[in-house]
Amino acid sequence: MEEINSVQDAYLEKQLKTRKIAFSTILALVLALAIVIITLGCVKFDARPAFVTEPDQVTIVTENGKERFDSSMEEYQTFNTLYNEMFNISYLSAIFSGEVGGYRIVENVGSEKQIVNWYTNSNETTFSQDVTSALGSNYVQLHFNEKKKLVNSNGSDYVSVNNREYQLSYTDVFFAISEENAVKDFTFLFAINGNNGDRTTITKITLKANTSMLFEEFAK
Repeated sequence: MEEINSVQDAYLEKQLKTRKIAFSTILALVLALAIVIITLGCVKFDARPAFVTEPDQVTIVTENGKERFDSSMEEYQTFNTLYNEMFNISYLSAIFSGEVGGYRIVENVGSEKQIVNWYTNSNETTFSQDVTSALGSNYVQLHFNEKKKLVNSNGSDYVSVNNREYQLSYTDVFFAISEENAVKDFTFLFAINGNNGDRTTITKITLKANTSMLFEEFAK
C-alpha cells in the first residue's frame, strides 16, 4: 500500500511540475505578446503617399466659417505640420485597419457609370450634390499654383481610363476632416478637367489617415 501511495505521490508531483512549467511558459508568452502589442502601438511609420506635397494655398471650411492662408503665414506652418502628421500611423493601427499607404484611383464615374461633375452649373460656381455629400460641413481645399500630375501608389504617372493617351492633372484637392480620433478611410477628391476642355469632374483616392488633429486645431 505504501508503495502505491509513493507511486501516486511521485505521479502527482510530476504532474504538478508539468503544470507549473506549462503555466510559466504560457505566462512568458502572454508577457512577450503584451510587449509586442505595446511596441506596435507606440512605434509609428510614415504612410504618406508621394503625391502628398506642400500646397501653395490652404482653405479650411468649417461650420464656424472659412480661413485661407499661404506659406507666408503662421497658420500655414501649423496646418502643414498636422497635415503630414495625419499619415504617421502606428504599426498596430495598420494591422487592424488593413492596407496602409497603397491606394487605387477611381476616376470620375459614379455607381451608374455616369460622369460625376464637380459643379452643378456650367460657370462652375456651385458644388454638385456628390461633392457636398462627400465633404460635409468641415473640409480642406489644397491649391497648387502649377498643375500636378496624378500618380499611382508606385509613383508612376496615372493614365486616364477614358483616354489612354491622357494623363490627369489637377490644381485643387479637397478632403473632409473629422473629430473622430481614429485611423480610418480618408478620401482625397481631385477636381479634374477633361482632356477636351470638358467640365470639371471628380476623381478619388482613398487612404488610411487620422484627421482629428486638423479638426481640433481649425474646426473646434
